[in-house]
Amino acid sequence: MKCSKCGRRKGTVCFSKKTDSRTGYRSYCKACHRRNSRQWYENNKERRKEYSRLWIKANHKRWLALGRQWRKNNPEKVRRSRKRWLDKNPGYSVSKTREYRRKYPERYNGYARNQRQRIKSGVINLYGGRCKCCGETNPFFLTLDHVLNDGAKHRLKMGRPNDKIYRSIFRGGKQIREFQILCANCNLGKYWNKGVCPHLLSKGPTSKSRDRILGKTSKL
Repeated sequence: MKCSKCGRRKGTVCFSKKTDSRTGYRSYCKACHRRNSRQWYENNKERRKEYSRLWIKANHKRWLALGRQWRKNNPEKVRRSRKRWLDKNPGYSVSKTREYRRKYPERYNGYARNQRQRIKSGVINLYGGRCKCCGETNPFFLTLDHVLNDGAKHRLKMGRPNDKIYRSIFRGGKQIREFQILCANCNLGKYWNKGVCPHLLSKGPTSKSRDRILGKTSKL
C-alpha cells in the first residue's frame, strides 16, 4: 500500500485498520499518523487539556478504574515513570513523608511496622523458615545471623537502621551465603560462646555441620 501523506509504499502491517474503508485500512501509515497527532497536540495544547479536564470530570469513576487497570498491567512502566519523576524532584518524596508522619503519626508507624514485618517474613521464608541450628519455626524467634561472625563490621558499613540488611536481601530475591537464619536463643548463645552455639557442643555435631554453622566454609 502507498501512504497518502509520505508517499512511500509499505506493507499492510504499517497501516491501521478501518472497517468502512474500501481496502480495510487507513490511507496513511501509522508513522505519519503519530507524527501528525504529535504536531496537532503541540498546536492545540490548551484545547486538548480542556477537553481532557471535561472528560475526566464527566467520567471520573471510569477514569480512576482505567488508571488502576493500566498500572496493574504495566508495573515496570509505572516504576520507571516514578523513578524519572523522583529524579527530577529529589526533595519531594522526603518532604511529603515528613509531612504525612507529622500529621498522622499512628497511621505512619503502623504502616512502617507492617512493612518491616513483611520484609522480615519474606527474608525468613527465603532461607527456609527455620533455625539452622535447632529447627525453631516460630517467626517471632527467628533472626538473621552473619555466618562469619562479622555482623558488627557489616552493620557499621551498611549504616542504620539495621533493617537495611533485610531490605537488601528482600529486594535481591535470593539467598546470600554470608547469612543464615537462627532463632534468638541460638544467635545469642553463639554470640556469648565466641561464635559457637551451645547446641553444637551438647549435640556433638559432625565436623561438616559444625563448620557450616561456624562459617568456616563458604557453602551453606
